[in-house]
Amino acid sequence: SSGINAEYGEEGVDTSVPADEHFVEITDAPSYSTAFNQLIFATKRPADPFGGTVGNPRQLLAESLQKLSVRYPGKLTPLIQQGVTGPALGKIQEYLSAANITSLS
Repeated sequence: SSGINAEYGEEGVDTSVPADEHFVEITDAPSYSTAFNQLIFATKRPADPFGGTVGNPRQLLAESLQKLSVRYPGKLTPLIQQGVTGPALGKIQEYLSAANITSLS
């Protein structure tokens, strides 16, 4: 006995299945469809807590902070400085700057 299985050729290649039948074409697969492909690659949109009623939430925050500071002068800035730290404080300053608000009262 040469030790070679009947399904394998001399070089160890599987000869029981013709070479062109080792891979199933996607178009031949009965469960494949364009809709399925779109679902696989669909991205989930981030949740909008305002339900689309606010165009730019960052600008709304900046404008609301400005209105509060005008209504309660001298009170909002110390509260922000005391309660907001690190990157969050930098973001608030960034939003104020983007909304052309130079300072709070």
